Amino acid sequence: MTYRLHIRVTDHLLLDAGTLEETRDPENRRVRMITPAPQTFYQQVIAYLTDATTQEKVPPQTAVDFQEVTYATVAVCLRWGSYFAVLADKEVHEWTPLFQEEVPGIRDTEMARMNIEISSAFCQWLTLIHTDPKRFRKLVKAALKFLPPLPQIIFDKQSYQKELWLRTFFNSKAGRAEFMESLQNKVGEDFIVRKKEEITPHLMRILANGVINETYRYGPIENIHAGSYLPDSSVPSRISPCVEQEVLTTTAQRLLPTVHALYRIITKKTGETLEEKIIPYVFRFILTDLIFPSDWSLTEETRGIKLLVRK
Repeated sequence: MTYRLHIRVTDHLLLDAGTLEETRDPENRRVRMITPAPQTFYQQVIAYLTDATTQEKVPPQTAVDFQEVTYATVAVCLRWGSYFAVLADKEVHEWTPLFQEEVPGIRDTEMARMNIEISSAFCQWLTLIHTDPKRFRKLVKAALKFLPPLPQIIFDKQSYQKELWLRTFFNSKAGRAEFMESLQNKVGEDFIVRKKEEITPHLMRILANGVINETYRYGPIENIHAGSYLPDSSVPSRISPCVEQEVLTTTAQRLLPTVHALYRIITKKTGETLEEKIIPYVFRFILTDLIFPSDWSLTEETRGIKLLVRK
């Protein structure tokens, strides 16, 4: 049996979440196959916001508020722009065993899909800053106006300023050149050349993978991720409002200084190409094994899920 999956976001936005099919795998185990919709969650959200703001004026660049940009980023790329929306759907009953520590809440295949979708969305979101900054600023305002509000987030200004300061050496052409020169002295020119050739074809996605891994993946979401158990019910809501707030708040707090720094790097006119600006930032992730997910996809926008069902 096949079920259509939909997520109601607003009165005017119903996300197509694909299909869920009850079937048997080659080993005759009962499984549920969750197949993504033709359009990703992110694409559907962006299309909705674009249509909703056709007549809206473009906010001036001087009016960019990075807390607002961060709110919008979390809403568009994570909360509504990924499979997270399915797991946190309020229209489906909560999975009460979630609160028993021995019962894992999110399957590995589900985590993989969220990693892929959030990172792909963030990659496209960052690219938009470069290719169409006016549209980006317009979409930020639209996300705040037309999407449901996120849980209240009170940003830690002291932590934000400290983290932003740590990223300042990436914000200037001279700082980036100094960083790359220092790095070359440590690891050698051959290593730099080889790595540049390796990462250049997927530069923005590698950057997105690193940022999402650092700000989202190693956070509260891990507390409900483990193992292979799935309750005998159709795609239940397994992220409670309390957990949702913790995940989104933590991600936003961590993301704010990074989004601020990257916006500056991407938009500031220095005579450099986008590649020249971003490569030093990507090397930061590559050289930090703990926050560089080398096994994450560089091309996928979404992925199907196979779930074993409890007997």
